[in-house]
Amino acid sequence: MDAGAGHRIRLVSWTTAEHQVHPAYPVPYTIVLVELDDRPGVRFVGSLPGAPQLTDGQPMRVWFEELDDAVVPQWQPV
Repeated sequence: MDAGAGHRIRLVSWTTAEHQVHPAYPVPYTIVLVELDDRPGVRFVGSLPGAPQLTDGQPMRVWFEELDDAVVPQWQPV
């Protein structure tokens, strides 16, 4: 499921994990912090598989990951 067409979302910060702390999270993976341009200060955290090349302010888009008992927003570069 994809959404967020009405909002501009940009990458604020990120870090890539190289050390595995749990078997459910194979490394590397990248934790991202994104912000809605029309709601300054409203930020969300998500993760990306691997170690993608990212840049500060890069446009992002939201998609929704359906888990067993929840729906979690995730982010990916546009």
